[in-house]
Amino acid sequence: MLPEVRLRNTIEDLRSEKGPAATIDLPNLELAACSSECDRLSLLRMLHVEYVHGGMSDQVIDLKEQAVDEFPASVAALTDLASYIYYFGGDLERALEAAESAVQLSTARGYWTRNALQTKARILKKLERYDDFEETLKALLSDETPTLRYEIRYEKDVVEGIPPGAVDAQLVSSFLERTHGPVGA
Repeated sequence: MLPEVRLRNTIEDLRSEKGPAATIDLPNLELAACSSECDRLSLLRMLHVEYVHGGMSDQVIDLKEQAVDEFPASVAALTDLASYIYYFGGDLERALEAAESAVQLSTARGYWTRNALQTKARILKKLERYDDFEETLKALLSDETPTLRYEIRYEKDVVEGIPPGAVDAQLVSSFLERTHGPVGA
């Protein structure tokens, strides 16, 4: 059994037997012994879930920042940080900085670009920076990086709630057309 699966099973067993607080230290212990980027990022994500279950949501942002500090060239860590701030509150300028870094890295590498761009667009929408939002939407629509089987679809919430006239309506319409097709459409 893979170490991550074993740990996840152990965490679920402990949580059901002793409650959420009993599981918080397990990912930390595993993290101390873990060296690969993929494994460490997975464990940091698991620890995030345990913090939420244990009523320690205020410490999750520190975990996301820790992941970015440890792996500044990780598109996943940067996008996780930006998304978490967008959805759960925090410094939106920091979220935008992380999203922009994720866009640069993903564009250079040729994968996860759609996810990084959609995250950036959501943040710009929340900041009401519609000129920058429109440029990001154009980048999304012109993105030609290959679609990985696990890459996210175009998600319509990216353009929902835009005030009339703030963004070119044809761009929004073109984006919405892509939300209904298959991945990569």
